[in-house]
Amino acid sequence: MFLTPDNWKYKSSDKPGLDRIVSPETTDCEITSVFRLNLVKGHKYNLSNDELELNAVLIHGKAKVIHDSGSIALEKLDSF
Repeated sequence: MFLTPDNWKYKSSDKPGLDRIVSPETTDCEITSVFRLNLVKGHKYNLSNDELELNAVLIHGKAKVIHDSGSIALEKLDSF
């Protein structure tokens, strides 16, 4: 459903949902974690984590991100 380039160092699921790709438990990274969220057009996902500082990066499509300080509209390759 969602494409994962063959040349990515860390593989992730192509199914809808949240996938933890990089973490201190699975890589040499000591504090960094990277997640991939595959979201079907029109669907919503609520992400909350009291332990991690989160930063959204949109790779494909458009999304509205709502956070404590307000909201932001993201398009392909946007981040906040």
